[in-house]
Amino acid sequence: MGYKLADDELELHRRVDEVLFYVWDPIGVANSPAARDEYYGYLPIVFSML
Repeated sequence: MGYKLADDELELHRRVDEVLFYVWDPIGVANSPAARDEYYGYLPIVFSML
C-alpha cells in the first residue's frame, strides 16, 4: 500500500479482503489456502472506492 492506515481503516481493509476472497470469489478458490492472495490486486481499488 505504501501508506499507514488508521485503525478503523485497517479493519475495513481486512474485511474487504475477506469479502473478496470468501464471498465474491468468482473463480472458486476460497477453499484453497494456497490461493489466499488471489484477489489482492483488487483490494486497493475496492478499498479506495469505499
